[in-house]
Amino acid sequence: SSQRSSGSSSSSSRSMCWEKQLQGRFDVALACLEELRLLVPFPCGQEFFEFIGSAAAAYCLHYSSTTCTSKPLHGFFRHAQAGWHWRTCCTSELPQAKWQTRCAAALEVARAAGLASSFIALKALMLPAGLIAPAAWVDAKGEFNQTVVRYLLIGLLQQVQRQPGKTAAELAAQSRLLEECEVALLLDGLVVADAVSVRAPEGQPHEPGGRSTVLAPLQHRHYLGRTLLSFAGTALWFPGRRLRRKSSRQEGEALWPEK
Repeated sequence: SSQRSSGSSSSSSRSMCWEKQLQGRFDVALACLEELRLLVPFPCGQEFFEFIGSAAAAYCLHYSSTTCTSKPLHGFFRHAQAGWHWRTCCTSELPQAKWQTRCAAALEVARAAGLASSFIALKALMLPAGLIAPAAWVDAKGEFNQTVVRYLLIGLLQQVQRQPGKTAAELAAQSRLLEECEVALLLDGLVVADAVSVRAPEGQPHEPGGRSTVLAPLQHRHYLGRTLLSFAGTALWFPGRRLRRKSSRQEGEALWPEK
């Protein structure tokens, strides 16, 4: 019986490993299609819904290539997955040679899928240049809204500190401002910064340093990371803002911006 149990556990482990590899390849494929502007993500509930670039153009925002910077986006969206669009879209105007290379790569993908055989037909699929999909971290000018993101992240950190062990779905329900997939993507950035740590549900293996994935936002539970735990009981720090503890009679009242 022990041999049977060990054999079943090893088989289950191999199956989960294969599923993880498959999920990783799927995430990378989505990221590539978004970077080629063939697909555009829109937050909707638990997942990002992907739309053909040309069909999504009417619902996207215009941004100025002279003022829009990619540095904050590059620092926040570090994992190739759904949502990669916002890392690669809001950038300075690409040189003509690089834009042609991207269009050529998109044409090869579209040709392999039997959707387009020429650059003229490709234009009917790609998201035009100068457009970016709307999201909580994008302002009306199509730029990365650092002020809004700062307070959204502070709010998430407050929730995780007051009620550790919450999932992305539970945090989204408490915030009432963001979709579950948006919360999962923001938490992923906090995990990368070691401000938040994740733990898999009981009965599922968890790798040290594992991250919360956008495609499975309901499963992982979130806790304060080592970076913030080192300031526990004194103060927490956030880019450009110091957070201090304010005494209150209400249990769980924790962080307030210091003026």
